[in-house]
Amino acid sequence: METKNFRTKTMTKERSNGQLPGIWLIGIDIGYSAVKYFSPNGYGIFPYFARQRDADLGNIGTPSDAFIQYTDADTGEVWTVGSVAQDTLPLTDTSDSDQTLYGRSRYTKMFRVCTDTGLAFALTPNQYGSPDKKTIHVQSGLPPEHMDDEPMLREMLEGRHHFFLQVGSGSPVEYDFTIDNSHVDVMKQPMGSLFSVSIGENRRFVKEASSYFNGNVIVFDPGFVTLDIYPIQHNQVMPAETNDKLGMKQVLTETTTKIREKYGTRISVNALQRYLESGKFRCYDRKHFTSKEEPLDDILSEACVHVFEGAMEKLADACPLYEYDYLIVTGGTGAAWNDLIRDRLKGMETLKILNGNQNDPDISFVFANVRGYYMYRYLRLAKTVEGR
Repeated sequence: METKNFRTKTMTKERSNGQLPGIWLIGIDIGYSAVKYFSPNGYGIFPYFARQRDADLGNIGTPSDAFIQYTDADTGEVWTVGSVAQDTLPLTDTSDSDQTLYGRSRYTKMFRVCTDTGLAFALTPNQYGSPDKKTIHVQSGLPPEHMDDEPMLREMLEGRHHFFLQVGSGSPVEYDFTIDNSHVDVMKQPMGSLFSVSIGENRRFVKEASSYFNGNVIVFDPGFVTLDIYPIQHNQVMPAETNDKLGMKQVLTETTTKIREKYGTRISVNALQRYLESGKFRCYDRKHFTSKEEPLDDILSEACVHVFEGAMEKLADACPLYEYDYLIVTGGTGAAWNDLIRDRLKGMETLKILNGNQNDPDISFVFANVRGYYMYRYLRLAKTVEGR
């Protein structure tokens, strides 16, 4: 097992995603494990995590490409963002509670810092376009059962944003922009995946789209914190099934539990991220001053399969699969489980499995929802701007 595939990536990709006259459209998904964005000139991802640091402390050496430093222009607060922030965590660090990171109480300063950082990446000019003199429009989404959080999400997206961002070894760049509240829209998250499989790279509905919207569809979204199962019948999102013990966080939690039981070493879920990169973790005996590295792959694989089995049982309990036409597999955990899912359901001849990225195979499953946000809003705006 390639353990590094389980770590949230830091990546920016320049490419043309389509532009509308006078508009700079941003699709943004502020997830529990990562911030993903889609813009007219690219897309990208970085881990949803940030740590405030002493503004008087400098940096030494040459920062890596994954280095992201955010400075609030009004308060002067300095934050390290993404994987570098994760890598500086002590192994047993629990200073950020589960509710702050993964619960309904996540709309904190860390959330704002990560949101601003995602917006900044989406507003960075490159060879495929620049947001200069264009009106910013933003499309985001929330799980159907969390739509009550829309006012808090909007508060993070709307209004003035003024900060500095340093990426890698580059110089800090000042960002100062305003997003009008009438230019922000929040949709139900599973509809993002439905629109993603329904809209092609040419930003037009594919010929099968009517079958997806008029048929019975399950969006199967095993995320970082939760497993979300969204039945959609004739374009209507039905009551969702959510389980907070069947996502990637549970896989990592069970992994850290097995490490503690077998080796006596305590590692928090956030601190485990750095070891996913190398595939080895360090054991330390403080009493005897000894340390050594142990392989992570077998422990992670065992935990992954165990949680996957639970997820499939939950899917079978939540939906009579024989009544559905399509199963859309989406999200980063969905990508990790894709082969397992297809093998388990290979006997379901009446159920067609769709990859969330099927219309844009250059991108990972993890971008399925945010790509859908972007394409959905693009078509809506195009009706007004281009008269489609």
